[in-house]
Amino acid sequence: MSQFWIYFQIGLKHVLDINAYDHVLFLIALTVPYLFKDWKRIFLLVSLFTIGHTLALILSVYGIIAIKVNIVEFLIPITILVTALYHLFTAGKTSKNDGVNLVFFITLFFGIIHGLGFSNYFKTILGGSATSKLLPLGEFALGIEVCSTSSSFCCSGNFIYSADCFSFFKTRLGTCNVGFYYWSCNSDDY
Repeated sequence: MSQFWIYFQIGLKHVLDINAYDHVLFLIALTVPYLFKDWKRIFLLVSLFTIGHTLALILSVYGIIAIKVNIVEFLIPITILVTALYHLFTAGKTSKNDGVNLVFFITLFFGIIHGLGFSNYFKTILGGSATSKLLPLGEFALGIEVCSTSSSFCCSGNFIYSADCFSFFKTRLGTCNVGFYYWSCNSDDY
């Protein structure tokens, strides 16, 4: 049980780390257009992001994929910006609540990018044989999912959405600005 709690907490702290706020920014950009009544869609989007994140960790930990850190760190803020811009330009359109669409696949792919950003650190804290790494990965993923889901419901439009259309667009524009700011602060190496 103690090992479970260790990796579960690492997952929680990964999402809430003030020095690595890209995860929270992405979740804000992803979920801010939705109200609490869209909870199933929010949960599905956040879960797809976590699945992508976990898939990237698995592929990296087992040596199946390796990508240069500076490329991933360049792509992470772009995922935030693209997500925020998408929601800015599709705000108020009914198609956002349709069934499985491009947003689900993009969210999964962006989760993979964010997971690759954490994979090098995660490989350093995992020890043991290949078979002993799978359980800690699952425990870590569960911590990410719990924290991401609860954070996303707080970030959803239910808490910050205003019926005033101008406020709605200010929120989207603010998210775009934060995404651009994050990218510009972290783009020194590119």
